[in-house]
Amino acid sequence: MLERHLQRRGPTINCINELTQPDIHYRLCAEDYPASFCLTMYLPGVYQLNQLGGSGSRLHVFPIKDFKQVNPLSLIYHKDKIFPSYTQDFMKLLREICDRYAAFPQP
Repeated sequence: MLERHLQRRGPTINCINELTQPDIHYRLCAEDYPASFCLTMYLPGVYQLNQLGGSGSRLHVFPIKDFKQVNPLSLIYHKDKIFPSYTQDFMKLLREICDRYAAFPQP
């Protein structure tokens, strides 16, 4: 998502490390690692890290200007699989909840 945003805007960044564990990124930043990108869903962990202190270095969060990407999420299952009724109910409930959010305009 970030790469697509940067391609449209033009700037390049010198990325020295990519991890799939975002919590490690912001913990490294708290220990004076230069900077990191963070999805908004991980911000509660960043705020909690700031409250706990430990390193004495607080993290500052700056939103990326005009960043309108959303993080897609999919429920994937085998279409020919026969599920128990409670699983079918769970998937139906997930669809209903997600449909409510899909009705809102994307930021």
